[in-house]
Amino acid sequence: MDPITQQQALAAAGAAGGDPLYVDDVFSTYLYDGTGSSGQTITNGIDLSGEGGLYWMKNRTTTADNMLFDTERASNKVLVANTSAGEATDNTMTPTSTGFTISGGSTNTNNSSFSYCSWTFRKAPGFFDVVTYTGNGTAGRQISHSLGSVPGCIIIKCTSHSDNWYVHHRSTGATKVTLLNTTNAAFTSDKFNDTLPTSTYFELPADASTNGTGRTYVAYLFAHDDQSFGTDGDEAIIKCGSYTGNSSSSNVINIGFEPQWLLVKRYDGGGQDWYIFDYTRGMARDSLAFLKPNLGDSETFTTGYGIVPHTNGFELTASGTDFNGSGNSYLYVAIRRSNKIPESGAEILDIIQRTGTGNYTEVTSAVNPDILITKSISQAADSVWAAKKLGTESLQTNTGANANRSVWVLSAQVWDVQNGVEFSGDGNTNSSSRTYINYFLKRAPGAIDVVEYTGNGGSLSVPHSLGVTPELAIIKRYDTGTNDWIVGNPNNFMGNSYLKLNNNTAPVTGSYLGNFDESSIQIGLGGEVNATGNKFIGWLIANLKNVVHVGTYTGDNTNNNNITIPGWTVQPRLMIVKARATGNWYTYDSVRGITGGNDPYWLMDQSGAQVSNENHIQAYTGGFTPFTTINAFEDYLYIAFA
Repeated sequence: MDPITQQQALAAAGAAGGDPLYVDDVFSTYLYDGTGSSGQTITNGIDLSGEGGLYWMKNRTTTADNMLFDTERASNKVLVANTSAGEATDNTMTPTSTGFTISGGSTNTNNSSFSYCSWTFRKAPGFFDVVTYTGNGTAGRQISHSLGSVPGCIIIKCTSHSDNWYVHHRSTGATKVTLLNTTNAAFTSDKFNDTLPTSTYFELPADASTNGTGRTYVAYLFAHDDQSFGTDGDEAIIKCGSYTGNSSSSNVINIGFEPQWLLVKRYDGGGQDWYIFDYTRGMARDSLAFLKPNLGDSETFTTGYGIVPHTNGFELTASGTDFNGSGNSYLYVAIRRSNKIPESGAEILDIIQRTGTGNYTEVTSAVNPDILITKSISQAADSVWAAKKLGTESLQTNTGANANRSVWVLSAQVWDVQNGVEFSGDGNTNSSSRTYINYFLKRAPGAIDVVEYTGNGGSLSVPHSLGVTPELAIIKRYDTGTNDWIVGNPNNFMGNSYLKLNNNTAPVTGSYLGNFDESSIQIGLGGEVNATGNKFIGWLIANLKNVVHVGTYTGDNTNNNNITIPGWTVQPRLMIVKARATGNWYTYDSVRGITGGNDPYWLMDQSGAQVSNENHIQAYTGGFTPFTTINAFEDYLYIAFA
């Protein structure tokens, strides 16, 4: 289904009272800094007061416990995943319709000296459930749940007494369990009565750990491959599976969607920790952040290896680690990244003009960005293009140089700011003497995607998550050497040719890019896009009404050539324009002005400061009017963001 049809389906579903459910509605990774005071509000968009669920919180800065609160127990009662202790009292967690609030300032959840991560799981059929019960000591006890499908993973903890966290996972079968609070391998145990769960209940033995008479318990249930989410109600947002390590720098695990969160544990041997990875804190080829549920350790951030989220799964790029040892077996719980189609440009683009500080600075935006384009507009400097999938590295659109970390902070996490990034004092991004324009862009189905791939020197199909055919692909080799940015789409006006983002040349004939469709792009021959063993990043843009549009127009060398953007009823806020013949990549935005008078612009293929004394373009509702500088007797490409 194309995005316009999907938008219509959304409206029809809403009118009928049957709104589709997305992963965005039921799961969140949210980062925050502690305040040390009562009333810290976490607004993550998850309705906990109305629907209920689990909030799992971890101090990232220092050694502290994994704290699990849920709406089925008292709001000040916590369980600690890295110990066997029973329920304890801590800060009160009050659920709201958009997240939760924290009272108090304990080190574990809200101390002003530390930074934190929270993972929120909302109760929803096909995704997650929380069940509390009192044991009766009877073998064959059946505990009802509301998943509506067979759980892929169940975690049970006795809340009234000290005992281990017992984990059933579909990969270890009915007769084995693992322990969330230890490094033990899976072992034979009847803690789940040697019986697989069903779509309505799970079974327990007469055992004090999971069903002791008079003891109280909580069970967290995770669904597996329930394909009832998304606009058409046919997408899974959680899977519980397993894989085999290969101790190499490339182990691709296909799960059918791109994950934003992973829980991983080796289960065929002891001594290996549990791991939690998430895209928000950092999952990239050469950098990775992780926390361990069985330990209170602070967050580890490493460079040199990582996990790459791909359209259909993830790729392990480390050898000999606790999560990719040769021949070892690992279980996982994976949660899908956002699958909601945006309805406005404000959902995927925020534009911020700011003055640099010359030191470490967190900059937040109105979107949770996957791409950042930043440019010094007051003085000459490289224009920086960065993406979460590049981790700590970045590229420059005005050069063909390979990726580097110098414009950020070497070995530092730059994307681990909620809805933003952390800049260093580099002149390209944050010098105290300069003014910058920042474009924060969020990936979204039907609009924008970022793909990362390894070249094979031949024909290569690269999957994407747009769900529609991209209108434009921008490809850059990033691991080594100097290579141009390749821009094109053989399906449309580009044909068997391509442009280069880093210079002003006319189209170059060549089959670097093959057929595009709603699920993949075909990459042809050529070192710029497909050198064997080298790494590439791709920025894909599709047309979505009132969100983003890639189009063309023919100039008439006047100031009254009104260009209507098909279907739009809003004004563009960001415009990138390039003559098909020789010509620069002009960049305009509404923060600096594109609605009247002079229109400051900068050139994406040049390092110069902005030019602010020329009038090039007039934006209006539904389109724009290019003036003679970008309206000569030529054909032009434009990218408009609403």
